[in-house]
Amino acid sequence: DHLELLAFVGPNASGRLWGNLMLLAARDYQVTLKLVMVWPNGLWSNNLGIDSAKEICDWAHNKQGSLLHVEVIDADWWGLCKIPSVGAILVRPDDHVAWVSHSESNSDSINDLHNVFAAVLCC
Repeated sequence: DHLELLAFVGPNASGRLWGNLMLLAARDYQVTLKLVMVWPNGLWSNNLGIDSAKEICDWAHNKQGSLLHVEVIDADWWGLCKIPSVGAILVRPDDHVAWVSHSESNSDSINDLHNVFAAVLCC
């Protein structure tokens, strides 16, 4: 009786926007969405400035209940998926990939996501 989708986003402004927009679309379609933020090991300490790290922490804190996990991995997970880290992945409850974005999010991305959610949910 309960449908829950899973979304993977990157550790950047585009990933945060994808996450926010996916949560809005999920709310509009009345489904639960859990977010996973994925970044390579060492990004936190080596590549992120303090301001960027603080932005991610603040964003993650505000998404409590929606942010399932912040995953640090050793390999280039986004590269293995052949998706830039500014993109996003939406996964169905049966573990099939429902949708992939290779591009950076923008203010028009909500329209794309409404179309994606409608197709995934057969609305």
